[in-house]
Amino acid sequence: HKIFDLGPPREVDTEAICAWIFALVVFTLVFEHGLTRLHKALGDRNSPKNQVLTKVKDELMLMGLLSFGLSMFEQVVELSHEIVLSFEWAHTLLFMGAVVLVVAAIALMGIADALGRELHAMENAPTHELKRGEQLGETLLVGHTTVDVRKAAEFQAMRHTFLSEHTLPVGFDFSEYLHDALYEFVLEMLEVDEEDWSVVV
Repeated sequence: HKIFDLGPPREVDTEAICAWIFALVVFTLVFEHGLTRLHKALGDRNSPKNQVLTKVKDELMLMGLLSFGLSMFEQVVELSHEIVLSFEWAHTLLFMGAVVLVVAAIALMGIADALGRELHAMENAPTHELKRGEQLGETLLVGHTTVDVRKAAEFQAMRHTFLSEHTLPVGFDFSEYLHDALYEFVLEMLEVDEEDWSVVV
């Protein structure tokens, strides 16, 4: 039976329909509540992590809209099994491509976070400790992060050059700036524009 041709009311299992509606409403409420808590846990609305989550939601919404559109189209137009199967294959391949892209983005964000912690530790390493241990190739514990003294000295020299060239205050958080730049790269990777789609086609 089609949705628009279910037959007389006595042939419709209203109890099953009500049970499914109840289950779907409960699932929707739980999902929305979890999504709201996840947004809050990821920080500000415009934070890079929340932007990635928004892109994932947009992608899932688009895929759901395509499936719903095909289901509604099948109710008014008789489509052959081959056409429906071909559409489902194309739809699934695009969806799996989006999933792979999202997983890669999450992995890159994890790497960016780890690198950000190391950069922050190098930026805040005591200068006198760096001068003392640079020649010995020592490591230094800054907070909970162990950094290479030579790399930390090179990073602080690079930071000083950057601040001087761009006339920035001494308190400028260079490590956070680099961390945000890495996140922006991840977001750009998730942004599929017209040129990318033309290559896929």
